[in-house]
Amino acid sequence: MIRHSLQILIISCVTLVSCATESIAQIPPPPPPVRLKIEMLTQRSRSNGPIPVQLKLEYSSPQTLEGDL
Repeated sequence: MIRHSLQILIISCVTLVSCATESIAQIPPPPPPVRLKIEMLTQRSRSNGPIPVQLKLEYSSPQTLEGDL
């Protein structure tokens, strides 16, 4: 009787853990707080000079900037 109860307990625990793992795996990860975007300002030329780019920071939530910038 004890052995049967132990088997049922083990099966129940394994089922519970597998169900919890499946539900956690379905939660999508949160978006990154800041994303860096690089945009070229001109078409690429054949010269070996520097290429002008524009850097943009994209925030996933509203930001309040304070201090010296």
